[in-house]
Amino acid sequence: MVKQRQHELALEELNGTPTFQTIDGFSIIHDEVETKFTTTDNLTASFKKILIELHKTHKEFPLYMIEFMAEKHNIPKSDIELLTREFRGNKILIKSEDQLFKVNLSLISSN
Repeated sequence: MVKQRQHELALEELNGTPTFQTIDGFSIIHDEVETKFTTTDNLTASFKKILIELHKTHKEFPLYMIEFMAEKHNIPKSDIELLTREFRGNKILIKSEDQLFKVNLSLISSN
């Protein structure tokens, strides 16, 4: 009954026989509008603010807190990994023996 009604509705809406498409023919529409950053300077500045904010509230923190805060600031997951790696390479973000991170504030303001 439902399938028959769907077929009838498709005939009415499409003015003819429905054409079946592959999965590539469909696009996903998201309800939320996603904010995209256009330059890496915006991402770097936002990431620095996140690290400073985390440092103020926690002297040491796990990686998931950085990821959570970055996602709240609409930084894409792939960029979070790149920024984390970059900041660790610049010794701004320091990983301790117990897998927690701390921020070197003297270097974060100079970069």
